[in-house]
Amino acid sequence: MKWLNEVISRPAVLALGLLWFGPVIAGEQGMRSLSDFQWRNRLILVEGANEPDQRVETLRRHAAGIDDRDIVWFVVGDQGIQSNLEEPGRDLQRDVRKTLDAQPENVSVVLIGKDGGIKQRSQGLDVAGIFALIDTMPMRKREKR
Repeated sequence: MKWLNEVISRPAVLALGLLWFGPVIAGEQGMRSLSDFQWRNRLILVEGANEPDQRVETLRRHAAGIDDRDIVWFVVGDQGIQSNLEEPGRDLQRDVRKTLDAQPENVSVVLIGKDGGIKQRSQGLDVAGIFALIDTMPMRKREKR
């Protein structure tokens, strides 16, 4: 263990270790854009200007299925963005709004796959339908094995 103390005491080695493991330790809080979630999470973006609290509650009721499918969700309301992340940063919030603003006018829910592609656009939040769609995807089928 003496060698470990010597390695840790070297500032350059410690700095490299933090650079290497920092993003892993920071987890999702280090995410600055939607593309940072690619290959890690599926995303549900919800325009909830009319009833954001109701949509958040709907998503929270399905927490087990959301966790099982590696989903991160964002609900955009007049008062800001709510998410199952602890605190989405300003850049990430801007990216969520930009993606929702780019959708056709009647779209209020967007499902983005782990590959970063849009898998579904819809007018309403149908969590069971989203789960069913995800469960048909090849990547999800591999995850379940």
